[in-house]
Amino acid sequence: MPIRNAHFYDRNETQAYPLDETADCTDARDTYLPPDILADLNLRYPVAYGAYPFVAAVTVTPTLVTVAIQASATPDAPTELVPLAVLTARQPAVEGRQLALTPLMPGVGGWAVLGGGVRDRSYTGRFAGPRNGLLCRRAARGYRALPVAGLQRLHAGRALTGVVRLVGDAPLQITAEDRDLPGIGTRRAVVFRLTSQDVTDGFVQPAEAGKTASVFQQFAGPCAGRPESRTCGDPQPVEFVNNVGPDCDGVLEIEFKGCVVPAKLGDHAVLLDAAMSLSRVCVPAYIPAPDGRLPGEYDPYTFVPPPVVPPVVPPVVVCCNETCPDGLAYQYAIPFAGGTGVFVGLAGTVVVTRDPDHDDHNSGGEGFYSCRWRGAVGDWTVLLEHRIGPGMRLWSLLATTAGGTIIAGYPVDENVTDCCTPRQTWLEEFSDGGDPPAPPVISPVGDCVCAPGDSIDIVGVLPHTECFFDSVAAGFSVKSGHWAFDPSDSPAKSDFCVWTATSLDSVDEGPLAYTCTDPSVRSVSVWDGFDLYTIRRRYVADVLMSPGPRANAHLVLNYRPHAATAGLFVYYLVELDYTAQAVRVARFNGVTAQTVLQQNVPGIKTNEWYRLRADVEPGASNGTVKITAVLTGITDPVTVSIGPLVVSGYYPSTGRSGVGADRAVSRFSFFRVEELP
Repeated sequence: MPIRNAHFYDRNETQAYPLDETADCTDARDTYLPPDILADLNLRYPVAYGAYPFVAAVTVTPTLVTVAIQASATPDAPTELVPLAVLTARQPAVEGRQLALTPLMPGVGGWAVLGGGVRDRSYTGRFAGPRNGLLCRRAARGYRALPVAGLQRLHAGRALTGVVRLVGDAPLQITAEDRDLPGIGTRRAVVFRLTSQDVTDGFVQPAEAGKTASVFQQFAGPCAGRPESRTCGDPQPVEFVNNVGPDCDGVLEIEFKGCVVPAKLGDHAVLLDAAMSLSRVCVPAYIPAPDGRLPGEYDPYTFVPPPVVPPVVPPVVVCCNETCPDGLAYQYAIPFAGGTGVFVGLAGTVVVTRDPDHDDHNSGGEGFYSCRWRGAVGDWTVLLEHRIGPGMRLWSLLATTAGGTIIAGYPVDENVTDCCTPRQTWLEEFSDGGDPPAPPVISPVGDCVCAPGDSIDIVGVLPHTECFFDSVAAGFSVKSGHWAFDPSDSPAKSDFCVWTATSLDSVDEGPLAYTCTDPSVRSVSVWDGFDLYTIRRRYVADVLMSPGPRANAHLVLNYRPHAATAGLFVYYLVELDYTAQAVRVARFNGVTAQTVLQQNVPGIKTNEWYRLRADVEPGASNGTVKITAVLTGITDPVTVSIGPLVVSGYYPSTGRSGVGADRAVSRFSFFRVEELP
């Protein structure tokens, strides 16, 4: 029988709602967005982010449903896009129910409802702007943020927000009064005033004059006097020079011309020196001259012009060793060859100059020295950074535009370099929209001479193994969960760790396993050692999974802050999962782990020791990384290899790596880092 009153969500699955009628609903491949994927949406956001909210991307796969929403200030050809929110739901996704959106900017919130089209369909679409995926006003509405967000003291770390109570201590009084504001009218206002017991509004009453000092005098400070009122005391300050007063900043410039040579004497005096004597200036009359000539017939004196004082030219600084040790060039030349698309303007040689305001002697709190050089070419801003720490030098290159296009580069030889050798960079990541320029060759400007021994080679530092001897996880930092030590250890630990009892056997605990003990949270502990890069690395650990509702253990790769949301962290992981009977490579997006590749391994057991290995290498194309996962049984014979798997979104490779588990109790015998060629 026909349906006479269809549900609101059912009707929406047959039309473009929540997209606006003016949107053509086509993605970058000219494919029409299926209307039964989104049934409803409600989004509120500050209108300052953009007046045109639109669906930027939609992905429907057998395992995941994602929807990304952005805002633009213009409907056509947007140049600046602001991410607002994202919806991420695992399959089978819940249909017909409100699912909370994850905000990507402050002040954003809302929900979305998925339709029946997410069940049996695979779809991926990206929308260039509001003309393709504009949301209607009912679904997405901007609001004006309050003009005063908070009240705080200058340079204070925290501000008063929400409903607050203002209390003033004597002689400060805070009251609410009606005040007449010019052009506005009468308004209720907060009034701050200085008062005391014997005075009114800070002014001493006649009966108390001479007895009580005004509160204005108490709070006036050392600059209380006013020169025009002659209250500054003797000697009185200079207000005018020949009736010429200073500018608004109190600066009076005096220009000396002719034969006068000025010289500064201390902080309060100037010496004016003339290069000729009075006898040369005041010539005797000599009428007539001793030989009888008149003044027009001879030169009464020989004029000696004042000496020409050459301008002071600042010395050209070639090498700088004030901030960074070992001497570094004051300027570097970086030639960009230009690219295509958004990278067309990145062309020409830019000379970057050292930033004197960046003198960081303890970069990141890890004992690293840091120097920065800045420059610009066209609309691009270029930043070169050099970090020096225990056992290594690190260079990085960053180029950005106002639209957000980013190119990040690092020297090919990150760990063996000096300050004068030109270095070839390679690009790690860049935004879509064209091909970047070829990697530039960075070279110092000027005749830079490095001190002997500038080159630092870290050969011998890696490989490094943390064996967790005597209940110590040296260099490890717990990011989440609770960690302890367990006496049960891997029988193959001696492959990399050899423990020798000391003379204090009574306190030595010997080999132990590093254990996450809280099965209710995701546990992560990373190594904060000397190695600051997570590419061209091999990570190895022996793991054991304890029985429980969930049993798994994984290696954490490149643990770093989320690029858009403060307080969240992202990383890749190579995981052994007893619950799923599989080995997988996944990416944790700050909220949940998304499987990239999984291989089933039937017969995986708990209370057995396995060896996990992860190899991380650069990919063949820019911005990609190859991850290889290897599982080897120790007490349970099994061998599995996955990869190399090419992934994106790994860079920058300056995070940390370590071990972890997802709501499980797991043991780790050791953690080893090796350098790949």
